[in-house]
Amino acid sequence: MDNRINNFLPRIALISLFFIGNTVINLPFSQGITASLVGFAAAFIISTPLIIAFARYNPSGNTFSVILFCLYALFCGIVTLRNYVTFSDKIILPEISSFFPTLLFLALLWLICREKQSVLLKLSLIFCALVLTLIILLFFFSLDNMSLKALIPKTAVSLKDSLYQGVSYFGMSIAQSIVIAGLFKSNKKEMLSGYIIASLFLLICLLQSLATFGYTLITQLNYPYSAAMSVISFGDKFSRMEGFSYLLYFSCTLIKSAVCIISAKNTLTLRFPKVKKYFLPLVLGIYAIVSIFTKVFTNLPFLQVAPFMIIPPFVLIALKKKN
Repeated sequence: MDNRINNFLPRIALISLFFIGNTVINLPFSQGITASLVGFAAAFIISTPLIIAFARYNPSGNTFSVILFCLYALFCGIVTLRNYVTFSDKIILPEISSFFPTLLFLALLWLICREKQSVLLKLSLIFCALVLTLIILLFFFSLDNMSLKALIPKTAVSLKDSLYQGVSYFGMSIAQSIVIAGLFKSNKKEMLSGYIIASLFLLICLLQSLATFGYTLITQLNYPYSAAMSVISFGDKFSRMEGFSYLLYFSCTLIKSAVCIISAKNTLTLRFPKVKKYFLPLVLGIYAIVSIFTKVFTNLPFLQVAPFMIIPPFVLIALKKKN
């Protein structure tokens, strides 16, 4: 009981970072931007009962369920990693190859995934405090650059655009939360708390981006939230604070990728103990090949990835009920 109490806040922090993950990098999503707020709100309300179902999920089961869960977790991890690497390649270090940033990311993943779970929880608590503090401070620093009028769409919000925004948020964040079940058995209170905290802060990032640029200008930006940081000025000597968004993106994607890998490792090695020795080298090797030597997931329209993000969790839940 004491151990569970001691882990309560770190677990909420980890869940919050997982939900923020790589979603914040591309928020709002590229199509149907005028429906960003409507789609976000709809996804949040409709998905709340699903969060409870995901919190109750247990990845143990027949061999097919275990393998599907592991493949899904690893797929979520590589999408997260590739999302950050693409951002780094275009914005942070556009003049050099993504080779070195990717190797640094993978090296840190290697170190985290080899340690005890308590290390990941402590790291999550530190990163979460840093991320949430940055989001709040940067929001207040950018108040002079924001306009409430910019949040009002000039054209009617269509159902199609609302669905795209809502499904995008669901697929890139909410549906993937089932992966956390492979790391630890969370309860409803922990999962809902992390979900609400993450959604609140994602909403802050979304509002800041939209209120800074408006719906017309924001369509021309690949990474709106990072761009919103670049126009902040604080006093005479502090300006262009987009570097803080880089730290935010790195922290969230690192924790989410680590959760995906460790969840897959825990689940698979319970069924096949002999693969434990080779799991990390093999997975990180594949991650390196995909991230460095291919253009997979680079500027890929979300609708092409959506089935792989959204369908597996429902299949896993259905298989669990069937058994």
